[in-house]
Amino acid sequence: IRSSGLRRKHFLECARQIIKKELQLILDSEIRWSSTYLMVHRTLILQQAMERFFTSEEFESLILTHWISPADWTLLKDMESILETPHLFQQCLSAEKTPTLCDAIPAFEAMIKKFDRQTTTFPALETAIHAATDKLEEYLGYIRDVPAYKLAMGMFGFRIG
Repeated sequence: IRSSGLRRKHFLECARQIIKKELQLILDSEIRWSSTYLMVHRTLILQQAMERFFTSEEFESLILTHWISPADWTLLKDMESILETPHLFQQCLSAEKTPTLCDAIPAFEAMIKKFDRQTTTFPALETAIHAATDKLEEYLGYIRDVPAYKLAMGMFGFRIG
């Protein structure tokens, strides 16, 4: 859809007709926090516009290589639910005007607990959830030994909770 101006223009018209907004798909970015979550979230918002785009006579040839099946839409919804966890924690930690370093370990531990609960809800994504948990536990190992964290806990530890 994003590969040509004609496709973008037609997709924008589909989005206007379906959701009454001028929204485009967004791309993932390795250097932007939450970009995968935001990309999946936007894709789900634009699901009906995408379906209209791919079923339009002008672009129906793209269905063979770009159509998202009902099972794939379900998977995207599940992925959005899982990716929302770190997105919300990141938003919470970065939104404060006061230092939040003292909240890092409790936030990581809360994310791990939430991910553990999600393995039951989303068994098809258990491997991905465990990979995220493993990475969080690795980061926890690094953070606990950082002098700045210990200082922040001493100065601002009262804010936890």
